[in-house]
Amino acid sequence: MQVVGQPIRKKDAMALVQGKPVFTDDLAPKDCLVVKVLRSPHANAMVKNIKTDIAKRVPGIEDIYTWEDVPQQRFTMAGQTYPEPSPYDRLILDRHVRYVGDPVAIVAGANEECVDQALRMVKVEYEEYSPILTPGEAIGLEHDEPIHQEKKNNELALQKAELQKMEDTKRAEADAAYSIQEQEQRKTIEVATQEASIAKQEKEVILKQKEAEVKEKALDAEVKKKAEAEKFARQ
Repeated sequence: MQVVGQPIRKKDAMALVQGKPVFTDDLAPKDCLVVKVLRSPHANAMVKNIKTDIAKRVPGIEDIYTWEDVPQQRFTMAGQTYPEPSPYDRLILDRHVRYVGDPVAIVAGANEECVDQALRMVKVEYEEYSPILTPGEAIGLEHDEPIHQEKKNNELALQKAELQKMEDTKRAEADAAYSIQEQEQRKTIEVATQEASIAKQEKEVILKQKEAEVKEKALDAEVKKKAEAEKFARQ
């Protein structure tokens, strides 16, 4: 029991409270490059042309990367270990930008001033598409301007759950007194937050169970004491 139930100090606790260099910014060497990203102003567009030659001439600029300069191998942004079932839908830089803020170019230079200047000098020509903003607009519909050209009907990540045989489902629907069809849309749910909430709820349930057990024991003791008192009085 040297660990269970004992307070354990975080490895970086003292460094944090003393203001010592523990963050990436603090540990960055003085001669490292400053990197910033040029982002898309459009929700759905294709990069027709991007000119970086003038921006590369800015003194202090090391290099500028566009979708033509990076590997065309998609990866997932999910953080679980391999094999990861989430869609491998991201490129470091993609010619097709799909939201406002999607990365278009990466600029690396000696300092922030030259990088900011180069960002302003990168010239991008876009072919704008009408934005598709809801799942209903995207899934199951044919578009002249798809979000994902390599995926049919924009179905990038589709999960289906078969609870029963289709015949049983249809039979149940036919026998039902009422049939309700609704569409519900929710915000993104963070699993970590859910787990913390569930843990809190479980703790509350356990505490309530213990309180109920204490009350039950107290009641049993009171009943037993009352019965003994009545027995003594009869004697």
